[in-house]
Amino acid sequence: MSQKPIDQINAGNGIRADIWRNVTDDGKEFFNTTISRRYRDKEGEWHDTNVFGRDDLPKLAVLANMSFERIITRQYSEKAEKAQPELVNGDGEGFVEKEKARRKGTAKEK
Repeated sequence: MSQKPIDQINAGNGIRADIWRNVTDDGKEFFNTTISRRYRDKEGEWHDTNVFGRDDLPKLAVLANMSFERIITRQYSEKAEKAQPELVNGDGEGFVEKEKARRKGTAKEK
């Protein structure tokens, strides 16, 4: 079974970024991004290439920035979830509501 990207960002004209999640043998997580362009050959077969024209370069810059933002957002949200799961996941009641109830003395006991 081949690994699938955790996210894809399309920039039009067949240009896209795929974001891949990897884990080392010792459990450390890291991410890679591949940027490619799909095209059809004369026979109508689809291919991917990593060769881009001059007019594609601004799209590559946008895709690189967007990929970076998505990876960073994912990493920070996962860290926050591990640190304080009820703030990120919620359990039917948000943090603000819980704090207000606690201050009023009406917080639900678990």
